[in-house]
This record gives sequence, C-alpha cells and structure tokens, in this order.
Amino acid sequence: MIRTLIAAALALLTTPAIAATVPIAPGTLNVQQGDILVASKPLTNAITAARTMVQPAASYWIDRMTGQKFYLSGGATTLGVLGPATSGYVANGFHYQVMDGQAATVVAPVAPVAPITPVVPPGSAGPLYGINVSGGEFGGASAIAGALIPVPADLAAYHAVGYNLFRIPFKAGQLDTALPKLVALANWCVTNSVPCMFDRHEYSWPAVADQVAFAVKFDSLMPKSAFVQLDLMNEPGGFTASNAWDQWATDEQAIVTGIRKAGVTRRLWVEWYSYSAAFRFDKGKRAPAACDSAACAMAKLPGGTIIDPLHLTGLEGHRYFDSNSSGTHNSCATFTNIMAFAQQAIPFGMPVMIGETGLGNSTTGMSPTCTALAPQVMAEIKAAPNLYGVTWWGGGLHWSTSYLFRTLPDATSPYIQMTTGK
Repeated sequence: MIRTLIAAALALLTTPAIAATVPIAPGTLNVQQGDILVASKPLTNAITAARTMVQPAASYWIDRMTGQKFYLSGGATTLGVLGPATSGYVANGFHYQVMDGQAATVVAPVAPVAPITPVVPPGSAGPLYGINVSGGEFGGASAIAGALIPVPADLAAYHAVGYNLFRIPFKAGQLDTALPKLVALANWCVTNSVPCMFDRHEYSWPAVADQVAFAVKFDSLMPKSAFVQLDLMNEPGGFTASNAWDQWATDEQAIVTGIRKAGVTRRLWVEWYSYSAAFRFDKGKRAPAACDSAACAMAKLPGGTIIDPLHLTGLEGHRYFDSNSSGTHNSCATFTNIMAFAQQAIPFGMPVMIGETGLGNSTTGMSPTCTALAPQVMAEIKAAPNLYGVTWWGGGLHWSTSYLFRTLPDATSPYIQMTTGK
C-alpha cells in the first residue's frame, strides 16, 4: 500500500538523516514537486503521466489495498522512478518522485511523528561500527553477581582497534549486585564520547509497569548522558496474548510512554517478538489480517507507530546469516535483509540498529560462504538509510576459543578491519 510521503529533496535519501515523514490519513493528501511516494506494488516502470495509472482522466491513483487517494496538486502530472532503472524496486517499497508542478510544501503530520534527529554523533560519517562486549549476561548466579561483566579497559581495547559503538549485555539484578561495574563502564563511554547501549539481556517480557520501573531505576543510577543508552529487552519472549505481535506493540507503546512520563530522556532501543529478527520486521501483512510482524502490529497502534515525544526511540533488529538465521552455523546463506529492514522502518519514523550479527571471528576469519556474502553485507550496512549502526556479536574475553563469532581486539585481524568499516 502507499505508506508514506517524504517531503524532501531526493538528495536527502543518501544521507543518514531522514527527512520529515508524513503518515497517510484517511481521505486525500496533496503531493507536489520533490515529494517521494512509497508503494508496495509498482505504479509504473518508467516516467509516465500519473493521471493514466488507474483510470482515464483521473487526477489521482488509488492504493487498491486501502482506497487511499493521492491528488496531484500544483499541476503535478509526472512521476520519476527511483532505485534500479528497470523497476524502481527498493527493498520493501517502490519509490517514486513527483517530478513537476509547484515546489513541495511541508505537510503537517496527522500523527506526532517528527523528523528523526541525527542518528550519529556530530562529525561521524555514520553508520557507527561497533561490537557487543559480552560477559554480564553469562551464567546463572555468577551472572547476577556480575563476576564476568567487562571492565573499562576492555572497551578501551576494542575502541583502539576501531569500534566506536558498544552494546553491553547485562542482567536487571546487576543494578543491585554489580552497580559499580556498570557505572564504571558508563563513565568510560561518557568520557570517551562513545555511544554505549546497555542491553537487558533476558529474553523475557515482564509486565508493563515492571519494565517502566526498571528503566526508571536504570536512569536514576547511571550517568545522565546521551552516550548511555538503554536496550529495553533482548529478544523478548513469554507473551500471553493470542497474538504476541499485537501484545508486543501495545505494551511497547505503553512502556515508552511510561518511561517518558517518568522524566527519562535517554535514547531507548526496542526489540520485538520472535528473536528480534530483522527479516521479521515487516512481512507485508496489514490489518485486518492477523499480524505476523512488528511492522504490522505497529501500524495498528493509534499513531501508526511507536510514538516517543522525544523522538529518541529506535528499532533494533538482529541478523545472522546461516540458513535458519540462528547464528549457530559456520556458514552463510545468500540473503542479507539489512537494506530491506532499514527501508521498511522509514515509514515508522524511527532509526534502526543491527544489534547482533556476525560473519566469522577475529582469529580464523570467515568460512567460504560467509566470505562470499561479506561484501554485500558491508555494502548494505554502508548504504542503508536511517541506520544508526551495527554491533557485531562475539566481543568480550570470556568466549570459548572455539566459538564461531569470538572476536578479540586484534588490529591486525582482517575480520576486525572489515567489521570496523575500514
């Protein structure tokens, strides 16, 4: 369906900062020169007169899935195909630019989705290349005690070889049992101006009130800095509703709303049901069909997305490249889904993050199939719009020497050089 109109110059599509996104309201919406339309089905394969697309002499075309009408205002009659010249297909949408008529005007959004703030620190060329520094999530009682939580020197070692973003898995109970260790890591991030995502790595789904209370507690105990961010829950599971996707979206909106009402202003990252898989973010269905993806469930929310009044909540997907996407095999299939995920998220007005991914390790490198796929993966990371960054899986000093994603801070490793964007 026609899902969004971006009132911006075409040049903005090539930059990390995304232009104002205008959700589609029931009824009509004018389009003018410079506007960009996104549709799930091709409207045309060449530059053509838009008036002939649906019916003769019509001044609009109709999205056949929703009945949404677009009137071509200001004398606009022509669309130009964006993306590959043969079809205009870009990931999950067909993109078209209005080529004539008056200059575009900014259309007020019908839901409180504002322009996305710059997703990388000033001066960064974005996206950020980072790594998970594990340890805090390991073990049972030892994990809660924080015995394996990394130390600031670990972050410094990975930073020295080129990583400039960290995801730090930990357990909620460590705010009580190992707070000084977590604060020390956060202080290093602030001092060195490196964004760090503290990841509640528990695979669960506590009640909304409990998740809000945890985020408020985290905020009260950690340094107040844009460099200290919170990943609300790793690969959430344990939903009780008949449709887990709908429960996730409704609860997530309530959680973000509750956190902001409590005065928390730091950047938040949300993951979704079914292992936060990037390829499950949008599978194409929309209501009234039963939702089978995060995008479908988000689109059913009152605002058509997860609304954050501060516009500081992002979508974190995970992407492993073995045939079942589990990250348990030393081989890669032939599909990537990074560009597709980033494109699919644009209508929802939120930046995206690849929080877990891997292609090999720093000692033995990559398998032949992953070596073959790696150039495409890295190209998509570099080119994907709206991508805050990627944190590769396997950092930290406590992985087994045989672990397929074990990544030690070795500046001479070709794998390190690749995954730091060099």
